[in-house]
Amino acid sequence: MEYIKEAIWFGPMIGMSFLLLHSLRFRRESEISGWFSSLMLLLFTWSVGSYIELRTDTFEWKLFGRNVQQIGVFLAPVIVYGLIRRLIGKPLGTASMFILMPFVTAVVLIFTDRYHGLMRSYVRLEGAGEKVIEVVRTPLNTILLLSGLLLCVIGIIMLVIEAFRIGTAQKKNYLAFAFSLIAISLLAAFRLGSTYLADILPLSTLSFPFVVLLFNQAYRHQLLKVIPIARSVIVDHLKEPIMLLDGNLKIVDFNPSAEHFLEKLGPLRIGISMLHFVNDHPLIKKAITSREKTTVGFEIDERVFEMQLIPLKAHAGMESALILMLSDRTSEVREEQLLRRLAETDPLTGLLNRRAFQDRVELSLDRGDGCGLILFDIDHFKQVNDTYGHQKGDEVICLVTRIVENVLDGSEAFSRIGGEEFGVLLSTQDQPSLLKKAETIRKSVESTTRESDIAITVSIGCGVLARGERFEKLYHRTDSALYEAKRNGRNQTIWAEHVVQNS
Repeated sequence: MEYIKEAIWFGPMIGMSFLLLHSLRFRRESEISGWFSSLMLLLFTWSVGSYIELRTDTFEWKLFGRNVQQIGVFLAPVIVYGLIRRLIGKPLGTASMFILMPFVTAVVLIFTDRYHGLMRSYVRLEGAGEKVIEVVRTPLNTILLLSGLLLCVIGIIMLVIEAFRIGTAQKKNYLAFAFSLIAISLLAAFRLGSTYLADILPLSTLSFPFVVLLFNQAYRHQLLKVIPIARSVIVDHLKEPIMLLDGNLKIVDFNPSAEHFLEKLGPLRIGISMLHFVNDHPLIKKAITSREKTTVGFEIDERVFEMQLIPLKAHAGMESALILMLSDRTSEVREEQLLRRLAETDPLTGLLNRRAFQDRVELSLDRGDGCGLILFDIDHFKQVNDTYGHQKGDEVICLVTRIVENVLDGSEAFSRIGGEEFGVLLSTQDQPSLLKKAETIRKSVESTTRESDIAITVSIGCGVLARGERFEKLYHRTDSALYEAKRNGRNQTIWAEHVVQNS
């Protein structure tokens, strides 16, 4: 029985020491962590004082244990209030010193012999067998204790209000944090740490589960890393997904839109690394790990998104963090693409227009690609328009377009230069390959329409860009070759002065 009682008394104190050491490791991460470490230190001091009082026999040691407990009793409510104010983004600043001063004074008075009477009317041992300290407080002591309790209650109410105001991602964690503080405060209010609970349990034992819960919410759920400056941004009504990452790129908060957005990639939860979701998106991963302000575009499930990264530099006791704001730009991008397509394409055939074709040429030249050009023209097209009408002429243009598209492999830039004239840009400097492609176009048009009501043929000029030559010169040479093919009887391909005869 004695061993069980010793474990009940001594166990929580050992547990508290481990929690304290862990919190002290992170005390400099942010001002919030510093406040929490101070609270853990006071709770540990409280448990040590409780153990000393309960496990010693002499009046002096019991009184010393009781006095040690008073450090936590008087100072913990102020620390709780300051921690909560810092957590919700309303720090006390220099006001904390003025609030703390009367409670520090109370602790000093308790530890002095001369002014001890200001806080306690008398102190004595009572009970048979294992004696306990009985204390009669003065009105000043009672006022200060009630003031501390009121301060603690105000802070907890502020925390609960904040919990219902913020996004759902952290709501339950804030409420659990508040519940732990409420439980510890209630136990302190009933003075269960001053004497035995049914002559068995001190307050350090009863409060230990709630201290563990408090610690779990603070570190496992990253509550101490939620930077208040970002809190006002993360609200439920925003349609855009928003996430807050800590300095290690772990998620510390997010809104419901972010949870819905990332649900296809895996469950989103506090404490998981954002890199877990972006391993398949190297551009996003690179942007996030750089921790610099930037904007990245990407596609998921045929939708276009833009991610804006906003770094929050460490200052005023707050650690660095990163805000990720996502926006669905699918509609805007599709509209931009449509406008660009309308500006770049021929409305009748859907091919590149002359301006877009020129842009493709410049891009190819900038890349240093080979440049081969084919220009072809529908033979006797004016006669088709005059005989059958412009509607039939449009049908002929569309038919030639489909025939040539079937010949090309998609790597070429195919354009309707104007009227019945077309151009094809190829990334080649090889004359035989270019002549072969041109002849394939000419023969395909002729053979496909030979048995139709209108037999169609094309005349072709082709050439490659010579070293040091400007494209305008190539275009002029190729266009001259095209008109030479027309003058020589049409339905043929001309390369400079060399003619590939009709076959």
